[in-house]
Amino acid sequence: MTAITHLTTAIALSLTVGTNPFITSIASIFPDIDKRLGLPPRKSRNLINSHRGITHHPIFPVLFWIAFFKTGSEVLLSVAVGYSLHLALDSLTPLGIPYTLSYYPRISLKLIKTGSLWEVIVILFFVLLMAVKLTPSFIQGLKW
Repeated sequence: MTAITHLTTAIALSLTVGTNPFITSIASIFPDIDKRLGLPPRKSRNLINSHRGITHHPIFPVLFWIAFFKTGSEVLLSVAVGYSLHLALDSLTPLGIPYTLSYYPRISLKLIKTGSLWEVIVILFFVLLMAVKLTPSFIQGLKW
């Protein structure tokens, strides 16, 4: 999935469930930091040297959820929601996400190819959700 998909869905979900939209958005794009690290190409992919490697492992959102349930921190809730959402969306793509200590096997539902029309439909759905969620408060704030 692209960054705009992750951000759009994070903001919409954040507004829906009541987490901090900024923190949820940052957490929703954080797993893709591995693309920005400029990792050297390797002959074989592993969790450390590849995109959708270690930063896309489900252990991280699990740890954030455990920490949230122990502390009740709204920040940890926002991070857990954003990070979980990122992995959920990426698991819909053909590449999917790892779930063991190696790069393969992966969880992949193979429903949406990154950059496809289906990804645009996902974005539009969440934009509509944001519009529905924001409209009542926007209208109430207007002075007629």
